[in-house]
Amino acid sequence: AVVSTQSTGADDKRNQWVPGKDMLNDFKNRIKYYPSDYTKDVRDCISIQKIISTTLFLYFSLLLPGISMGVLDAKYTGGRIDSKSVIIAQALSGILWGLFGGQPLVVIMTTIPIVIYIKI
Repeated sequence: AVVSTQSTGADDKRNQWVPGKDMLNDFKNRIKYYPSDYTKDVRDCISIQKIISTTLFLYFSLLLPGISMGVLDAKYTGGRIDSKSVIIAQALSGILWGLFGGQPLVVIMTTIPIVIYIKI
């Protein structure tokens, strides 16, 4: 049997590397499930109560570290990065992660290694 090593034009296009192609394909396959990712657990009062209590707990437990890290950042950057910008950055990154990552209650916060990096 003779095996041909020549490829056709269709094979070349299918095997060609395109930046973001797999992410786009995953998004197209997953888009129909996005609404249910956010609505499947909101069915009764107990679920809504758990979501609200968890959200409030995380808000207040992450607010103080954000303020303290912001004070340290302001000290080390001459006021260019302060508590307000740290809290806004944490909020925006959490919202974006929740929307695009499908994990709305992931904890995103500033940590000491980031503050040390800023100091250096």
